[in-house]
Amino acid sequence: YLNVVKECQSASSVVGEATSHPADIIYEPNNRNLLATLERAYNVASQSLLSFLHEKVDIVGRLRSIKRYFLLDQGDFLLHFIDSAGDELEKDISQVSVRRLQSLFELAVKMSSSATDPYNEDAFCNVSTSNATDTLSNFFKGTEKGRRNLSALERLGLETSSIDKKDGAHLFRMDYKVSWPFSLLVTRKTLMKYQLIFSHLFQFKFLERKLAMAWQDQQLLRRQRLDGTEGSLKESLMCKEMLHFVNNYLSYLTFETIEPKWQQLEEKLLRATNLDECIESHEAFLDQVIQSSETYLQANSA
Repeated sequence: YLNVVKECQSASSVVGEATSHPADIIYEPNNRNLLATLERAYNVASQSLLSFLHEKVDIVGRLRSIKRYFLLDQGDFLLHFIDSAGDELEKDISQVSVRRLQSLFELAVKMSSSATDPYNEDAFCNVSTSNATDTLSNFFKGTEKGRRNLSALERLGLETSSIDKKDGAHLFRMDYKVSWPFSLLVTRKTLMKYQLIFSHLFQFKFLERKLAMAWQDQQLLRRQRLDGTEGSLKESLMCKEMLHFVNNYLSYLTFETIEPKWQQLEEKLLRATNLDECIESHEAFLDQVIQSSETYLQANSA
């Protein structure tokens, strides 16, 4: 723990304070004093590292930044992005310009409330040749916990065999620059879990946009009395009902499911006494979101 602080802070005042009064190690047959000394040293080192991560690295602030982009907290940037990049996202993956998507993404961030995020330059976007479920499944294999997560994905109808679309919208990926020592808490595997959640939310947001545009076109035709047949009325009603359902589902996902779990996570992070507790709470949060039946819809009930 102290080595992490030393590597990240040239003026190692924190380390100096932690080691200024070292305790004598006295050998005894029962080793009780030795264990007590090691426990005190561990507590001092863990508290030093945790204080450094909170005060200098701002792990809670950086996690809130990740939440803003991956869990759509204040996701108005995504509305601007989908409106401007919708045509590009509907192209085949071989024709999608990642550079153009990134430019539109940066513009959307500057035009939204995300412009006030001090870490907004760490967020960026790209497209992948495989969906998030494919990539994450490689990390899940081989453990009991991994098998449970894969089982949850299969129940959601997200198994790789069911995804054959290769347009930009289905392979669009949010990414984030995670620097040391923040990477102690947010590893690459952890970030991929965020990407899986974002992929699910993004599909619904993109569908919401397409339904809204279709409904607006139908209302325009009706006002012009160009399409007033019974079939068109049924189609308009169905589109409206689908749009209503998607709106309610996204609201339920973000405000009633993810948000309460996130508040619990922040409380645990602030109460944690060492980095291990922070990591465990963070991983538990992501696993709950992925596995929870409250978060994802099964394919046959969508």
